Amino acid sequence: MRQYEKTLRAMCPVWSVIAAILLTAVEPLPAQKRWSESVLQSVLHGRATDLLHGFSYDRFGGWSCSVGNNFIRFVDDEGLCFVVIRFARYEGNLQQVAQSWWRERQAMACSWNQPQFAFKQLPSGIVIVGQGLGYPFVLHPMMAINFGSQGRQPPGNYREVTAILPGKKTALVVTLLFPPGTPKSKVDDMLQIVRSFRLLPTEKRVCWRQRAVVDPEVGGEAGWIHIPEGFDYRGEIIQQNTKRLPVYFLRKDNMMMRCDHIDLNSSILQTGFGGNATTLLTINGKTSQQPRSIFPQSPRDVARLILGVWQAETEQPWELEEQVELRRSACEKLLEQQARQAFVQQAAVFRHEADYKGLKFAMCARSGQLVRIASIQGVLTLSQRVDHIAATQDCQVAISVITFQFPEAQAEEALGIFTGVMSSIRFNPKAVLSMLERWTKDNIRLNRMVLDMLNEERNFNSRMAKAWTNALSDQTYVKDPETNEIFRVHKQVWETGEFWRDPLWGNLLGGVERDSELERLLREQGWRPLQQSLEGFPE
Repeated sequence: MRQYEKTLRAMCPVWSVIAAILLTAVEPLPAQKRWSESVLQSVLHGRATDLLHGFSYDRFGGWSCSVGNNFIRFVDDEGLCFVVIRFARYEGNLQQVAQSWWRERQAMACSWNQPQFAFKQLPSGIVIVGQGLGYPFVLHPMMAINFGSQGRQPPGNYREVTAILPGKKTALVVTLLFPPGTPKSKVDDMLQIVRSFRLLPTEKRVCWRQRAVVDPEVGGEAGWIHIPEGFDYRGEIIQQNTKRLPVYFLRKDNMMMRCDHIDLNSSILQTGFGGNATTLLTINGKTSQQPRSIFPQSPRDVARLILGVWQAETEQPWELEEQVELRRSACEKLLEQQARQAFVQQAAVFRHEADYKGLKFAMCARSGQLVRIASIQGVLTLSQRVDHIAATQDCQVAISVITFQFPEAQAEEALGIFTGVMSSIRFNPKAVLSMLERWTKDNIRLNRMVLDMLNEERNFNSRMAKAWTNALSDQTYVKDPETNEIFRVHKQVWETGEFWRDPLWGNLLGGVERDSELERLLREQGWRPLQQSLEGFPE
């Protein structure tokens, strides 16, 4: 316990400063400045305002915010470090709030190995320090799937620092959770998030209602999303090839937010006699063949593809104003490296030159007074093969696109609303596992189908090779249907007669024409006609 007391004494001065800052969190924000020249940079790196849930904070690279049933959660892009902000009913006794927190921790600690906590009463509130905690899956349920799919074990011996601070009618409960070995820079980011957190005045908040993202394939709700009042909404899980993906759309006048999934498959074949190109574009499960070849080779080309889709949708031209690469987490980089290696190795088997590019960028475009900001994530693969007979090129794009649309004059309001919608989206882990299971079964079925086709093609090629060999060497195979005996006999390819067999001695006679007198005599004497095949009789 002395160790915890030392840790507590070390942390208390820090939390005293934080407490003084947090006590001002309920104060109204000053009037925000007009948008800078770069809307995209303001969205990516400026201050985030959530008009649905009534708070704002400074954005930090590598961190995301989400809203749960009774908490606001900030998590780093590795899914390991957490800042949790909650509000509890306060009637002048912080000890009651601390007891409620303690009962909650006891319920969560059933799977932890002897967590230990130390409490300290300060003039500004209560500070709690703990260690020996397990991974907080209750704050991030999807990580149970991510750890399993990536073959990783969740870190243990989590550290916790919680501050309980009094307000007028509610107490503010701020919790930091992080594994051992967390860099100081990461802890500094957590403290900066807390310092930057502010509540919005009630009159600035936008009312909302919770709606479901339904899964029509199996029935039931796969996820939930908060929709502002007055917005039309639809959301469901769609099937795109074998993938199961969430799509949603909400709109009010010229304000619009949507999530789309785009797949592009292009192939070009060039021979000495001419060429052929095919491009299939799939958007949210619906496929169309394009009248001309589309062959993007870079993120910039993918951005132009998206502009083309928008132009076809709105019948208005869209001009790209800015495109920015987004930060990739260490986990994303590792998965991309593994996928690239597997793709290049697979292409090498077929003697193809291949390239695999991960895509993660944001773009801003304009059409008149309408502005669209989109976040894009996915992959771009290219492969080609050149030989003396033909040259082939293939391109595949698979991306998810989250789009915000708003009139330029309503940028602040629209982005405040859309930020709240994005922070509210959550999915049921059981529904996600169900989608993964269906995807796996479909892929297994398709793989078996492809293997059967390859085996059939291989057998066909083998039979054709044997047939040509026998035809060129004036030989063929005959089979006795009664005994299943197979014989290799001499016969020139232009000969039309059949082979017959003596039932007593087993002698073979060829060149017997159909409906001839010889055929009639052989049949009367009990001879049997034999089956013929240039390719043989495989079992």
